[in-house]
This record gives sequence, C-alpha cells and structure tokens, in this order.
Amino acid sequence: MTFIFIDTEFTSLNDPRLISIGAVIRPSRQFYGICRDFTVGQCTPFVRDQVLPLLERRPAQVDASQQEVGAAFADWIVAQTEPSDAITIVADYDADLELARQLLRTCALQLNGREVFYQLVTGSQLQRRIDQCFEESGQWLRHNALDDAQALARVMTVIDPGFGERSCAP
Repeated sequence: MTFIFIDTEFTSLNDPRLISIGAVIRPSRQFYGICRDFTVGQCTPFVRDQVLPLLERRPAQVDASQQEVGAAFADWIVAQTEPSDAITIVADYDADLELARQLLRTCALQLNGREVFYQLVTGSQLQRRIDQCFEESGQWLRHNALDDAQALARVMTVIDPGFGERSCAP
C-alpha cells in the first residue's frame, strides 16, 4: 500500500473548482500541479488574497487545464508506485478528497484499474501538529497546496514515525 498525502486549493466552498494540487509520498517524491480552468471571478476574496499569490512560488510539474493536470498526476502516481500497490490518498479535508477523486476519474486509463482508496484524517491534534510544522519550517507557505501536503505528510506516522522526537523543519 502506498500512501499519498495531498492538499488542494480551490475557488470557493460553495462551488469548488480546482486551482492546484500538491501530493507527497516522501519529501523527495512530490507532485505539484496548477489548473488554469478557473477564473478569478469564481474565487472568494480569501482565495484571491491568500491562495492565488502563492501559486507561482513553487515550481509546478504541470501548469495547464484540469484534464492535463489530472493526466500528469495519474502518470506521476504510476511512476512513483509499484504496479501491484494499492494506493491510499490521504487528506485532512473532505473537499480535497472529492477534488482528487474528480481529477483521477478523468484519468482512470493511466491507473490501469488499480485500486485507489481515499482516507480523511482530521482532529485538533493533527491540526496543531501541522501548525507546528509551518512554524518550525520557516519556508513553507500556508495555502500553497504543495506545502500544505508536505506538512500533512510530515505529521503522519506512516511517513514520519518519529514525529515529536525531531523537528518538522525540512
């Protein structure tokens, strides 16, 4: 089983349209894609102020339409995992999982029928640990999908069994 920790940024809670997706298997195995199918007018003021300015701060593997981002994400998953591995996509917000489902639904052929599971992890302790990682890193940008995915991956024991025993700083 391969765990892929993700985060997404999207236009609004009422009508979420994918803006970007970050995914992490290990610190050295990351994916960052930016979708260009949304309009700024679809974004809430919060997204315009806090999310959009951070899009270009990290280099994206793909910066294109949602369909192209989905294809690149599926190809990345295939390249990063063994063909026999089941895949579990882990997020700390249900909208992230739904947007990932939608993204991969359009690219099922690349995954060749592999099992993909979706797991939601939540809780105040998890959020405190994520906050701690951002404070300690000094480099990560909150509300950048890749950085948010890195923080989630860092605090989960699957990736960092020694959490609490060492710094979250990258």
